[in-house]
Amino acid sequence: MQERCIQARPDVWLYAGGELGIEVEAYREGRAKPDAILAPRKTFLGQGDWSDASRVLMVVEVTSYDWDTDRRDRKEKPSAYAAAGIPIYLLVDRDHRTVTVHSDPTVDGYGHRHVADLGKKILLPRTRLHRTRHRRSDGFRHLTCTGRFRPHPVDGTGPS
Repeated sequence: MQERCIQARPDVWLYAGGELGIEVEAYREGRAKPDAILAPRKTFLGQGDWSDASRVLMVVEVTSYDWDTDRRDRKEKPSAYAAAGIPIYLLVDRDHRTVTVHSDPTVDGYGHRHVADLGKKILLPRTRLHRTRHRRSDGFRHLTCTGRFRPHPVDGTGPS
């Protein structure tokens, strides 16, 4: 996933590992720690434990195997991330073996949802993530999600 995102925009980084927190007012105590965050490089440098979500391009969550995952990952987080204006919420659902792309955020939730089986190509909507020269004529870009999730070290800066 990191490689595909960098192909679209070399100035972004997929911060993975669930160690970075973002301020998301509509979620529990106003804070969330996604499994991965796509944002411009160095977005989180000097931001402390909880950063503003305004520069976040996409959040990624992988469902947990616990009693709270349905409410948390499938209901509360999509609503909260949309209200925060995060353009894309990508949910890797291990229970259902699917990937769901939520897009078109509003204060009431995401306006569009696309579901695909793990291993199938998914389409990421045209957002700030993509530059004009990378857009397809229909406004989408392919991304293959194999279901493998490899966290990278998180130091808040990404590679230089």
